[in-house]
Amino acid sequence: MPNCNCCGKTLSRADSIKRGMGEICYGHLQEDIERGTVRNGTKIEPKSWDDNQIRLPEKSKGKVYKAVRGIINNRLVICEGSQLRDLPHIMYHSPDGFEWGYGGSGPSDLARSILYDVAGLAVADRYYQLFKEKFLCHTDKDGFTLKEEDILNWLRRVIR
Repeated sequence: MPNCNCCGKTLSRADSIKRGMGEICYGHLQEDIERGTVRNGTKIEPKSWDDNQIRLPEKSKGKVYKAVRGIINNRLVICEGSQLRDLPHIMYHSPDGFEWGYGGSGPSDLARSILYDVAGLAVADRYYQLFKEKFLCHTDKDGFTLKEEDILNWLRRVIR
């Protein structure tokens, strides 16, 4: 079975296989297209953002981001209460997916995807390289856990 080009989940429906992504990722892609932030398929290109577009969430929803190293591919699972979901890969640098423990393209995409989930595209595009350096370059290669609250606190200090 083929996998979704965004999140890597197995595709089973004929329309999803033809499109190359599942219904949820396709919905997110359509939202991004309407906002004008997507070109070249699922690749979200960075834009120039001014500080007036930066809006951080007031408080954490209690999410926990857990990186899991796999034999075939690496995943980042988001825990929201008792719910688990995979973090979609917002591809810009790495067509091969998420990575961590060094400063390459896989960690860049992971940083951008986490920040996109926490605070939106404007924040992700502006701060993902700093975030990568602070949180992902020196993590344990076997995996790690990050709390949304810690990410938001770091963003508040950096954005000022």
